Amino acid sequence: MTRETTTPPPRRTGRRTDRRAEVVAAAAALFRQHGYPQVGIDEIGDAVGFSGPAVYRYFASKADLLEAVVAGHLDRLEATSAPVADRATAVAGLIEVALRSPDGLVTASRQAEHLSPAAALALDARRRDLGPAWAALVPSVAAASERDSADELRARCAAGIVTHVALARPGTLPVKRRLLTGALHGVLDSAVSLSATSRPPLERPLAHATRREAVLAAATELMAARGFAAVSLNDIGAATGITASAVMRHFASKEELLGAAVNRVGEQVAGGLSIAIRGACDAEDALRRIVRTYVALATDHRDVLVIQTLDAAALPPRHEEERRRRHRMYVDELAHVIARARPSLSEAEARLRAGMTYAMVNEVVLSPTMLAHEGLVDDLVVLATLVASGDSAVS
Repeated sequence: MTRETTTPPPRRTGRRTDRRAEVVAAAAALFRQHGYPQVGIDEIGDAVGFSGPAVYRYFASKADLLEAVVAGHLDRLEATSAPVADRATAVAGLIEVALRSPDGLVTASRQAEHLSPAAALALDARRRDLGPAWAALVPSVAAASERDSADELRARCAAGIVTHVALARPGTLPVKRRLLTGALHGVLDSAVSLSATSRPPLERPLAHATRREAVLAAATELMAARGFAAVSLNDIGAATGITASAVMRHFASKEELLGAAVNRVGEQVAGGLSIAIRGACDAEDALRRIVRTYVALATDHRDVLVIQTLDAAALPPRHEEERRRRHRMYVDELAHVIARARPSLSEAEARLRAGMTYAMVNEVVLSPTMLAHEGLVDDLVVLATLVASGDSAVS
């Protein structure tokens, strides 16, 4: 599994006078990196150089601060000539907003579920007011029943693509804009067969026979649902019918348990990529096989993807280093295949395409409402293959 680059939250320079804007920017960076539930007021205050309680001079609550971050993202979109924009203008506007402030985009895409119902309704009304050209570019913050499934899929793909490129180090701004423009228009032009109806929840008639595997499975599910910090060893033990001390017979700590979950899936992805490359007849075939393999594993292991996206800071150093090493390998392997399939691309462009591909898959899979739709895997394979290859259409 992959995770976008971490950037530190902005700190006060002494020359800025808008302290409220500083607080919003710091909160957006922290919400992107760690997720809304895992960020405290004290951390936000520290990021701008004052105490946590001082944040309340500007916002009544952390929930109000989240609303301000999402509203700020919509403000920036509106400033790019919405709501009268045509699709080309909307695409260009989203790219510029993402390049300038990816933190707001990620927070609006991933953390909207923590908005109050009233705030979500008001903000989603603003999103709709941006106009039809934006419908498939901006993820909804409304309840699942209010979303158009095809537009929501495209919007989450768009969010993943532009966020990755905005945070990526390689590539000049002109190269990034060109790649993003082609990828976004390709996603918007591609047919999507996603069913409007959701699959019924999967039944789980079988449990793990071994205690260690049962503990690992329960911990992964709990951490994905609540966040790492909110889950205790007692919770994990209760879910498997044992005590916290019994959990520690299998894992020395909660952090080691987290590392085991991330490493387990990481090795599966690494093995899947190896099989895809070995079985391919040429670079084009390898590209398609890698994409299909990653989509299948990402959708099967959504819980781990959520954990490592929002709670990677809790990983012990050796596990974090291993995760980073594997991430580089995933990108290197797909970038190499892309470069072989598209010799005209520079190394930086091939790496950006590889990162964009993984990032858009991750962004879609992070949404539980998206994952529930029939046909998601097939549609996501088509869209991800298109982004990796740069083709205008993929059969």
